[in-house]
Amino acid sequence: MIDEHIPIGKEFLEKIWDQDDRLEEQTDLRIVDLGRKAPALLGAIGTTLSHLDRLASCFYRCHGGDHLIEYLTGRVYSLARASVRLIRFGNYDEALSLIQMIGEIANLIQLFAKSEEDLVAWKSASKSERMNKFGPAAIRRRLEDLGEPARLDRDWYSAICEWATHPMPSTRPNAFNVMGLAAAAPHLQDEGVLVCLNELGKALSCYIVPALSLLPISKENRRAALIESRPLGENLGGITLDRLDAIWSQQRARMHVYH
Repeated sequence: MIDEHIPIGKEFLEKIWDQDDRLEEQTDLRIVDLGRKAPALLGAIGTTLSHLDRLASCFYRCHGGDHLIEYLTGRVYSLARASVRLIRFGNYDEALSLIQMIGEIANLIQLFAKSEEDLVAWKSASKSERMNKFGPAAIRRRLEDLGEPARLDRDWYSAICEWATHPMPSTRPNAFNVMGLAAAAPHLQDEGVLVCLNELGKALSCYIVPALSLLPISKENRRAALIESRPLGENLGGITLDRLDAIWSQQRARMHVYH
């Protein structure tokens, strides 16, 4: 028997949407109080998204060709835009899943900027060849062989996989808090906001630099994009996925709480 007071159907969805709207407002108000770097980083993400939007859509001039790098740039733009939205809704795990996808494309673009041979091979590769030669781990190994380690390394990739992407025995939804308390519904959590902004900023900074070297734009526009995206790196904070456990362990020790 279903309790008549429990919403279902579109009524339930409307309650979710209303919750999303409230969380979005709360997050916007909270970010300005999360130190100097967080609001500055959010602004830098916005500026970088503006550049990615222009680069993906041939805003300056269309040079023809297969538009492959433009299409990949458009994918990164869409993923990052959706990630920002999810952060404001309190969906931090989901935002990190999209950020991981940005990271995979960033490493791929780093490889293409280093080796035109690999770009040509990727374009003509079969599905099985792409999986074997151009999967995330294979790309990192290839970059190592070329003497340029992936800026988003194995530890970065594994941290997001274990936290937000792959089902694990340790999986806890919406648990960005010192006690690791899970919740079915998203809610505002400072650590979730900061982790996602920092990881998104890092992934975008790792993408835009090699992408700009591959896109057929003027030196002036390339230089402007590089300069205006520089605050991404300058405003990255110290609360990242790989540091969360250590931060929380210290906090629990001060609280004399053991987890």
